[in-house]
Amino acid sequence: LVVAAAVRLDSTRLVIFALIAGLLLDAFTPLSPLGLHAERIVIVAYIARSFLAQIPVRSASGRIILGMCLSLAGDFVLFVLLAIFDRSFTAYGLVFARMVPHALLTGVAVPVVDAVVGLLWRQVVGKRPGIFYS
Repeated sequence: LVVAAAVRLDSTRLVIFALIAGLLLDAFTPLSPLGLHAERIVIVAYIARSFLAQIPVRSASGRIILGMCLSLAGDFVLFVLLAIFDRSFTAYGLVFARMVPHALLTGVAVPVVDAVVGLLWRQVVGKRPGIFYS
């Protein structure tokens, strides 16, 4: 979802979207410190934006690889944030054990999510008149 948003939104809206998505994820994860996932998704959104600004990825295979790399980066950021903010967390091996399977699933899902978001984007944004939607 961050890849699809990074392609379609400007930097300010991308950060606001990532912050809201992260806070929603925090709301459904009661045992983690509040704001952990919000900060992680905002950092991953910045990484996605800077990567897409340097190398525009247009093919499905490129988006799969980008999704996998961003997933690995997100899990590493999660590891660092857990090490800093959650002193009671001791299952660091679990974070590293799930990095590759999580990246594989995320990479495969990127083209599907991107297609669905693209369809919704054309349906919703394409029909609104105004200076912001032209």
